[in-house]
This record gives sequence, structure tokens and C-alpha cells, in this order.
Amino acid sequence: MLRSPSSRTRAGFALMALLLGACGAPPSTQPPPAASDAAAAGDKVLDLATYLRVAERRREVERIAFGTAAARPHLIRGWGRDESDGRQTFVWALGEASEIDVFVSRPRDVTLVLEVEPLVYAGAPRQAVAITAGDAAVGEIELEPRRRRYRLTLPAGVLHTGRNRLRFAYRHHRAPAEVLPGSADRRPLAVRWYA
Repeated sequence: MLRSPSSRTRAGFALMALLLGACGAPPSTQPPPAASDAAAAGDKVLDLATYLRVAERRREVERIAFGTAAARPHLIRGWGRDESDGRQTFVWALGEASEIDVFVSRPRDVTLVLEVEPLVYAGAPRQAVAITAGDAAVGEIELEPRRRRYRLTLPAGVLHTGRNRLRFAYRHHRAPAEVLPGSADRRPLAVRWYA
């Protein structure tokens, strides 16, 4: 007489089938049929699954905390070392320009908030920052001779999905050793960027 399997036995078989299915067959050296057909036709085939382990996953960040290790991947060129004034971290922009990379998931208007302070010394000309996104000029901000926040909208038309390079060009820069009594700092400082 045949008995129907109990629910416990059925669950055991289902679990075993699931585990065996998850193990899969050993990796094949043959491409999938569609890929082999394309290769036979002379088309180039790129199996993206082989790159899955090393694929870069990007996401937008709301804030770049200047002066921290987390900010470093965004800082491309024209930046000094991470520093702190005892209360907050910052990074000096060095020389004529500095650049950052930001990831955008979809093009849209994005408000850029900059918390900056120019190098201030007796007789210093007014500092300004000209901003470009890729090859498009976005605007210029005249800086006050103190720490302050500034807002500028990056229009959707200058941004694209993926990495976007923002360039900040400075009106002037100076080595503190040349303009501040007692300073030995010879770096060409322009603007201090805060977290």
C-alpha cells in the first residue's frame, strides 16, 4: 500500500531540491547559446556576469564632508590634505582650480551648497569661484572675506547620469608665508572648504 508523503517529508524534499538547484552545475567554459550565436556571426560578445564581482556600485551623496577620508574619493585634483581647526574638518583648495567628481542618478536641477572661506590677509583682493560642470559654465560666486554658505543651482542640462566633474576656478591664490606674518606655510592657498 502506498502512502502519501507527510508534510514534513515534502518539506525535506523541497529543501533538498532548492539546495541542489542553488548549487547549480559547474561553471561552463562555453558561452550561453545566444552569445555563441553572436560570436559565430562575428559580433563581439561581452559577458557582463563575469564582471559582477568587480562592478562599481555608485550612489548619490547628499554631502561631501571635506577633511574626512570619506570625501577623498570625490576630490580629484587641486586639494590639500585633510585638516581640522579643533571643531571641524576642512580642506584647502590649492592653486588656480580644484575639481571634484559627483555621481548623479538622473539629470535634474541640483542645488549646490558650498561652505567656504577664502584666504584673508591685509590687502587681499576679493576672492571669487567660477564653477563649471563638465564643459558648461554654471556661474561665479563672489566670496565674502569670512566663512559663509553659498547656494548655486546646477541646471539639469549640464548634468548627466553617472559621474560628473565639477571644476572650481579661483580668482587668486597666495602662500601664507608671503602674506601672513609668522606663517611658514608655502602652499598656494585659495579657499578653505568645510565639511
